[in-house]
Amino acid sequence: MGESDDKYSTDDGKRKRGDNDDPDGQIKVRKTHKTPDKDGKHEEKFGKILDLLMDLSLEVKELRKEQKDYKNDIIELKKENKILLEQNREMECKLELLGDRIDKLENEQRRNNLIVQGLTIKSENQDELKTEIAETIKKHLGIEVKITGANKLGLKTCLVELENAEVKKNVMMNRNKLGRLVGEKIYINDDLSKKDREIQGHIRGIANAERKDGKNVKIGYRKLFIVGEKWVWNDNQARLEEEADRNIVLQVLPKN
Repeated sequence: MGESDDKYSTDDGKRKRGDNDDPDGQIKVRKTHKTPDKDGKHEEKFGKILDLLMDLSLEVKELRKEQKDYKNDIIELKKENKILLEQNREMECKLELLGDRIDKLENEQRRNNLIVQGLTIKSENQDELKTEIAETIKKHLGIEVKITGANKLGLKTCLVELENAEVKKNVMMNRNKLGRLVGEKIYINDDLSKKDREIQGHIRGIANAERKDGKNVKIGYRKLFIVGEKWVWNDNQARLEEEADRNIVLQVLPKN
């Protein structure tokens, strides 16, 4: 009886608990709902985030476009720079050629001219200048010359124009006799352009150095003779080269 009583009381107890919990025999489920205020705040935040993302996306697109534009601008600038460099090189070549042509024209005009230095001539009169210079050349070089023009460049310097290139050549070949004069220092040189004066000055510098070494040296126009060897001036390389072997050079003229 004890066992059946226990069982009975247990079942009875279960029924009682069921009756108390759900009198109709159905369990009701309580549903919870989010408040409208919280939902609205979340949606608002989400909307702001979306707006920010959209703005960032637009900015990135704009930056990429600008970057592409900058890249294209750089490419165009490089092209323009290349064109300008080529034009500059062409201009430099043209200027160099023009300078050479001017030098040639000047030298052509000077081909019969001489510069006489060391004569003290007070007169400015052309006829008197021509007479005195002609007499000096005849006296010291033994050559009769016809002078077509003469101008004073300084107290002891005169520009002289001879009748032709042959007469000038004869004077230049005999001018070394002036070095034998006692008590006088008279020099006769070519009337050169600035470029040629620089070249001849460079050649004279080399000649002086060779003479100090005891070598027999003779200077010519754009050339130099050292112990019988002929050295000629190379305009393109701006240097003196041995005529027999152009790979052998003396000194290179420094470029400005």
